[in-house]
Amino acid sequence: MTKVFKFGGALMKDAQGIKKAAVLIEEFSCEPLLVVVSALGKTTNALEELLRLSFGADQKALQMAYFKLKQFHLGMAQSLLAEEADTLTLELENEFLKLWDALNQQYPDNYTAYA
Repeated sequence: MTKVFKFGGALMKDAQGIKKAAVLIEEFSCEPLLVVVSALGKTTNALEELLRLSFGADQKALQMAYFKLKQFHLGMAQSLLAEEADTLTLELENEFLKLWDALNQQYPDNYTAYA
């Protein structure tokens, strides 16, 4: 029988919580596992805020929120992987560049109101 572990954002909010999850996964690694992991603590809320800010005129607030989220993830990678963090840091930088481009993209308004 497969065990299912679901680790929520409250546990995934810092390096200590992620390490606890890793210890649990390691303990049961000889058994079939399905592991579900939420986004790092408050990341979903931060992404929603970035989207909201991207529709507004306050570019400075958007930049600040973006860099805060980016630094959180880069710091987490450094905390967890130390000297091995270089590869992950490069991948995170690339993903955050894609996010920044998406936030600054002008999308057509395909909504049509019917009276």
